[in-house]
Amino acid sequence: MKEYKLEPDTKLYGKRWWMLAMFMSFSTVNAFQWSQYAVVEDVILDYYNIESIYVEWTTMSYALCLSVFIVPYAWFLQKTGFRTTLLLASWLNTVGAVLKLFSSSRSSFMIAFVGQWLVAAGQLGYLPSRLAALWFGADEISTACSLGVVGNQIGVALGFVLPPMIIKMNADKEVTRSQINLINYIVAASCVLCHVLLLVCLKEEPKIPPSRAALEQRKEKVDFGGTLKRLGTNKGYLLLSVVYGINMGVFCAFATFLNRMILRFFPDAADHVGWIGLMMIVAGGAGTFMAGCLLDKYGRFKEFSIVFSLLSGLTILLFALYIDKSMILIYISAGAIGFFMTGYFTVGFEYGAELAYPENEGTSSGILNGVPQVVGIGATILGSKIIEMKGVHWCLYAFCFAMFTATVVASTIPKDYRRRALKSSQAVEKQVNGALSHEMKPLRPEGDHV
Repeated sequence: MKEYKLEPDTKLYGKRWWMLAMFMSFSTVNAFQWSQYAVVEDVILDYYNIESIYVEWTTMSYALCLSVFIVPYAWFLQKTGFRTTLLLASWLNTVGAVLKLFSSSRSSFMIAFVGQWLVAAGQLGYLPSRLAALWFGADEISTACSLGVVGNQIGVALGFVLPPMIIKMNADKEVTRSQINLINYIVAASCVLCHVLLLVCLKEEPKIPPSRAALEQRKEKVDFGGTLKRLGTNKGYLLLSVVYGINMGVFCAFATFLNRMILRFFPDAADHVGWIGLMMIVAGGAGTFMAGCLLDKYGRFKEFSIVFSLLSGLTILLFALYIDKSMILIYISAGAIGFFMTGYFTVGFEYGAELAYPENEGTSSGILNGVPQVVGIGATILGSKIIEMKGVHWCLYAFCFAMFTATVVASTIPKDYRRRALKSSQAVEKQVNGALSHEMKPLRPEGDHV
């Protein structure tokens, strides 16, 4: 791969794309397991003879682990570096997946449950904005971050599609057991392969930083306590945390209830749930990548934050209006929800990095990613109660109200684009230096010919 010298003290390495590909592979195998049980909730409840709250906690485990452990994990990241942190996350992910190999008997759901919690702890290594800042240039950070998010969404998409394709409701429980075994072996093998790949090939950072912002961060002394204090008093960052938390928390709750909501009105549509989830995530991948490219080109973080939040609320409203009427419109509205809600991943991560700079992106994005987990747990528990007491429509209306509230809050976030400001000042400095060097160039005396 080609290497590009940008300016003195910065350089782009071709291997950055290989680092991104390995990170995406980890993100994919981890995210796959998020909805592994929830998407086939009806089969899991019947096979293991458990209550639905246990299945809901297989997804909420991701949220609780992030919300509880994100601060110590951020400290660990600053002290040990990106490579060690990602390897620890991958190890937890692999151990959890391997443990689930022993959970196929009807009395062993708790083994799967423990394995799921280990996998959930592994997702703490999901820090696409940190990887992008370490390896990519100033004009491609948002795009790289969006591709890192796409890796996560590919995993979620496969998690929505493969389990319903393989695990079916069956009177013969031995058949169900073999289906669960098949999924577990596929996941465990993928996790082991990914971990070996990371262990052998992953590098901490390039020898020469890719951007002026990365260069300045290397000069900064690590002060985790000071970082937390500065982030805690950063008004723009705190407001963004609220918006990002509502957006991602509502999306997690929505995805958790997808099976239950659709089967409430279309009892024979179990196979459709996985494909609707796929539609949602594929559209989300498109939204994520588009957001990253547009942010790199135009840098309008606040405007995208407002638009994506508003349209997320409107698309959930559309889903609520048609969930009991038309399967085709359910597909269309679910795709729109995925496009805007998962598209906000990139907007939130990159907006947070701008507002928090020069703080370490791993810390700022890690803490930012912890907020949705608290919201997601609350939204899932509250949403479950609303569905039981008032019905699916009222739950969806509550999600709409939350997204419209997030839109209002998003409009109050300041346009404090600190990394962009550094890039702009760097460009001006380069122009000024170029002009000065041109003016100071000595003139050749007349008659002096070569």
